[in-house]
Amino acid sequence: MNQKQFTLFLFAVLFAVFSFLGFILYTGIEETGEKKEWEVHSIVVKEKINELRRLNYNLETLNRGYLLTKDSVYVKDNQVITAEILHAIDTLDFLVSDNISQIQRMSAVKTVFRNKFVFVDSLRAVITFDRKTEIFDSLLMSSNNTSYEIEEIAKLMLIEEDALLRLREDAFDQELYSSKSSLLGLAIGLLLILVAVTVFLFRIFNQINVAKKLLEERNLILEKTKRELELSNESLRVLSSQFESSLQRSKVAAFEWPDTHKDDFWLSDSMYQMLGITKNDFKSNMVDFFTQLMHPEDAERVQSNLEKHLINGATYNPEYRLKKKDGSYRYFRALGSSIIENKVQSMTGVIIDINEEVELRKTRDAMTSTLEEYALRFDLVLKSSSYGVWDWYDINQPFQWWSETYYDLIGYSKDEMDSSIESFQKLLHPEDVSFTQNVIQNNIEFGTKINIEYRLNTKKHGYKWFRAVGNRIIDEKEPDRVRVIGVVSDISKEKMFFEELKRSNADLQDFAYVASHDLQEPLRKIQAFGDRLKTYVEKNFPDFEGLEYVDKMNYSATRMRRLIDDLLNFSRVSSESNFTEMVDLNEVLCDVKDLLSESIKSNDALVEIHQLPTIHEANKGNLTQLFQNLISNALKFKKENTKPIIEIVSSEIDVSEAIEISPLLNRYEKYYRIEIKDNGIGFDEGYLSKIFTIFQRLHGRAEYEGTGIGLAVCQKICENHEGTITAQSREGEGATFIVILPMIKTQK
Repeated sequence: MNQKQFTLFLFAVLFAVFSFLGFILYTGIEETGEKKEWEVHSIVVKEKINELRRLNYNLETLNRGYLLTKDSVYVKDNQVITAEILHAIDTLDFLVSDNISQIQRMSAVKTVFRNKFVFVDSLRAVITFDRKTEIFDSLLMSSNNTSYEIEEIAKLMLIEEDALLRLREDAFDQELYSSKSSLLGLAIGLLLILVAVTVFLFRIFNQINVAKKLLEERNLILEKTKRELELSNESLRVLSSQFESSLQRSKVAAFEWPDTHKDDFWLSDSMYQMLGITKNDFKSNMVDFFTQLMHPEDAERVQSNLEKHLINGATYNPEYRLKKKDGSYRYFRALGSSIIENKVQSMTGVIIDINEEVELRKTRDAMTSTLEEYALRFDLVLKSSSYGVWDWYDINQPFQWWSETYYDLIGYSKDEMDSSIESFQKLLHPEDVSFTQNVIQNNIEFGTKINIEYRLNTKKHGYKWFRAVGNRIIDEKEPDRVRVIGVVSDISKEKMFFEELKRSNADLQDFAYVASHDLQEPLRKIQAFGDRLKTYVEKNFPDFEGLEYVDKMNYSATRMRRLIDDLLNFSRVSSESNFTEMVDLNEVLCDVKDLLSESIKSNDALVEIHQLPTIHEANKGNLTQLFQNLISNALKFKKENTKPIIEIVSSEIDVSEAIEISPLLNRYEKYYRIEIKDNGIGFDEGYLSKIFTIFQRLHGRAEYEGTGIGLAVCQKICENHEGTITAQSREGEGATFIVILPMIKTQK
């Protein structure tokens, strides 16, 4: 035998030995795998037994819940768990089919569960019995006994499976050891294939370890699931209790119609509470429900809806009215669904009180209708007026919305010019751009209201004057989004009229000034000659009867001169243009008291002056004359045999309060309200507009001196300071003159 033949022979022997050892190893590994499968099989059987125990526990919990609460919800859950139990029994029956003792125990389990299912079917029969009856106690005892029997059988099955598991684990370990020995012999016999065999075995061991880890993880998951189920069961018990109590307090009722071919159905107690009736007033009968409780106008529609649901499964979600005990009706909505089981169709659901929702819906519909009507009216007003509306609905966007009347004012169409900030700025007069941008920015940042005048370059008439009034709106839901909206009007004619009026007033003032000065000289001569004539007549003709005519002539000349002086004063006030001083009204009133000290003393008057503000951009002379005239009036129109009391107070008001006094006071944010109160004779407020008109008097000259210009001068002074004056009074109860002046002349 040569070397080659020996090598071939040796290789053949080694190959045969390797093949034999490989066969032995393969057979051992296969048996090891089978033993592992049996071990896993025992674990799965234990899991299924525990699952059956858990389902039995849940079924027992639901049965008790149903017996205690009579709530049909538990019966539905019973049906679900019963199906799960049957599936678990079938699975477990299959798994233990190789074990005679376990097969016998499974037969006992099936028998006990059949008894338990009979108990479940008996639950509906016991629903009308009192909980304290013997039947109720018998059912509870039966439930306890079946659960106990199932638990005992399950424990015996677990004990046997634990024993089998230990035996199979030992067999697996022995088989594993034998495989390792064969593997070692194979490695010694054939070193050239050691690496491959080692890798193969490593993979086998790795798979075994992975399987073991998976089993351990599965056990952990099962333990966790068990704890979660226990917590869930406890939570379910608490929630069930809470549901029962909350249902009584809520505006929701439950109903169950066990057999739709019969009239009897069940309503929860909350339904009776919502209607204010008792179970003696209404028996749960479907016919009576539609005829006695439901509004006749709703019954036919709801019955039709119900029939469609029962026949073809159409949605059952009707709204209807039910009658309360006091005869009134409330709105309800029903939500229900039906199922067919054992050829019996049943239906369950809830009835919800939606009366407030319906009332709210009616109110909302009415408001929507009103808003639509207002919108229509607003559109008609816009189209019939000279106002345009602009809406910058988001200052972060370059586009605005302009109304059709806005386009009419500027003479362009929507096709010719888009409604954007850029378009608006192109229309602005260059001299007005900076001022307008500042006003808009102040409105956006500080809320200072927009009330400005500017010029826009219209298509047909060039630059025209416009006035814009607007304000920002901040959405509470989106505080970062600022919206600016307002109106614009053409004031070109107003501007022209104002300029013409200024020129006319200037001419009138010049005329009044010249005329009054020219009249002064003749009056002085009349008074001088009258005094001389009176002196001459009194000296030379003491009994002359015409002397009274001379007195009347002198009196008329004096009154005429006073009237001319008042006219000059009114003219000076009207033409005054110096309003640059900061005037402390406390100092002004001190000066006025000094000027009127003799009159105050002679009338024994009391003048109380509270702390007064300082007026910015004012004319001290004008304000001195204003309060001098008002206090003089209070002293003049005093009550007989009553000590005159004059009180002067002030307060701050915002623009909304100022507008209530005069709609024109809308240029500034804050104003001062100064009140001059007296306890004089007062006047009828029906003459309020008359007392501030020049030359108008409420009393005759014989009663009270004066020319009827004093209050007109007061009004002109207030207007010059961009304020106003008004009064409140009743005859015989004194008067209160109210002066409104701006705090600081910074536009909104």
